[in-house]
Amino acid sequence: MRKLSAIILILIIPVFLAGAALAQEKKAAPGSIQETCFIMKDNPVNPKIYADYKGYRIYFCCTHCLAIFKQDQEKWFQEMIKAKMPMEKSPESKK
Repeated sequence: MRKLSAIILILIIPVFLAGAALAQEKKAAPGSIQETCFIMKDNPVNPKIYADYKGYRIYFCCTHCLAIFKQDQEKWFQEMIKAKMPMEKSPESKK
């Protein structure tokens, strides 16, 4: 019985490893998309809260951060560029 269990484990483990490898291939490369809010650094962005500025779509974690950005968009935009924050092109600029 132990031999059968060992054989089953030996056959199952590669299947799980292959599944994990395929799942990672589908993800975007780290740093290629904006995942965190630039204003509240560690907060994940909400894809429904964003601003389009100078051809880029910039995401925020909350409407408060969006309001802060809108108070001085150019300042925040330049800081994001200096910090090499990943930004995607806005839909209008992709056309």
